[in-house]
Amino acid sequence: MNPGNKKHTLSIFYFIFIIFGLSMVIDPLIPVIAEELQVGYDKIGIALFIGSITVLVSNIIVGRLSDRFDIKKIIICGLFLLITGFLIFGIYLNYFVFVIVIIIIRSGFGALDTAIHSYSSRFYLSNISRVFVLLDTFWFVGAFLGPILISISLFLDIDHKFVFFFLSLAFTISLAVLYRYCPSSVVKSKEPARNVSPKKTKDKTVFSIIKDPVILLCALFLFLNLGATMGFSSWLTTYFLAFKISVALSSAFLSIYWFFSIVGLLVTNRLLKRLKEINILLWGCSIGVMCIIIFILVPNIYLKVLFLSIQAITVSGVFALTTSIAVQKKSRDSGTVLGFVIAGAFSGSIVFQPVFGYVAEYIGEERTALVALAGVVLGLVTVIILFRIIKKKESFQIKKRLA
Repeated sequence: MNPGNKKHTLSIFYFIFIIFGLSMVIDPLIPVIAEELQVGYDKIGIALFIGSITVLVSNIIVGRLSDRFDIKKIIICGLFLLITGFLIFGIYLNYFVFVIVIIIIRSGFGALDTAIHSYSSRFYLSNISRVFVLLDTFWFVGAFLGPILISISLFLDIDHKFVFFFLSLAFTISLAVLYRYCPSSVVKSKEPARNVSPKKTKDKTVFSIIKDPVILLCALFLFLNLGATMGFSSWLTTYFLAFKISVALSSAFLSIYWFFSIVGLLVTNRLLKRLKEINILLWGCSIGVMCIIIFILVPNIYLKVLFLSIQAITVSGVFALTTSIAVQKKSRDSGTVLGFVIAGAFSGSIVFQPVFGYVAEYIGEERTALVALAGVVLGLVTVIILFRIIKKKESFQIKKRLA
């Protein structure tokens, strides 16, 4: 692919990721949807749990397929699922349909996320961290605009179903542009596998690719950290109900959170010029844990929003940095690696979403923050272990070169 086509393709991906982030509007609408369907938060949590299982399967399958087939076709399939899901969402909804739509939409999310990251990694391996950070930045731009859109619709008493029709149309436009301008095939990177003989590169199984401790820890870390933080963002409007804050206002708080996530990614992009990914992860997660603790302890709503915003800045680069660390370990099998690691991120929802729903329904909406705290603390422990392994390997390689 020539440099011009690379830029055009990345621009298309950036646009898709804005709509991708914008489509997170389901999360701030959880209380509204629960009331509309006349079901409890526990049942909403079960629906999200089922959707998360679908994402897990989708990530793993798409990751493997990305190493073997035309990635463009996989992305088109993901877009088609999202077009269909949001269209149904806008036309008719009961609890059964809600579960089916969640499955369709989450499958589309999984396909898009893994396939687009895999596509990008084929051509930007030497600078993949910054490319992944930019993709996430555009996702957060959409995630920032989504709750604002919901707040406006609720304040103006506009039926939120029109938002779903808009998303279906936006993904349709994305599909048309992608089909027209994105190259039809993706050739595997020609970079030789590092320290691997030609015989060992043949007939590799999924396990042989992902068994590296760095890749396994990356998946576990995203499972814990994103399962907790992204899960809590889904229930943030529900959390603020415990403090008599309306969904319209708490949805605006969620937009503030996403806005500072964008700021955090821009900071991360600058830090990558001076620091390694693992160092940024370690410091960011450490500060993020302290912010969540303070968020829970302070009684004032606006102080809560302040420390939640600081936490957003420090951990916004988690996904991009972790996936880039994993890809750099097995660059020739980036699709399989990304499918596994991103599946770890989404599978965190399999555990955390129903827990958030149960806690919100039976223990108290404000207790959902404790679930988030447990996840980020365990995530910090995981990233400390990851840091020590990476530094130990770097030290060994330095000694080997000097010997």
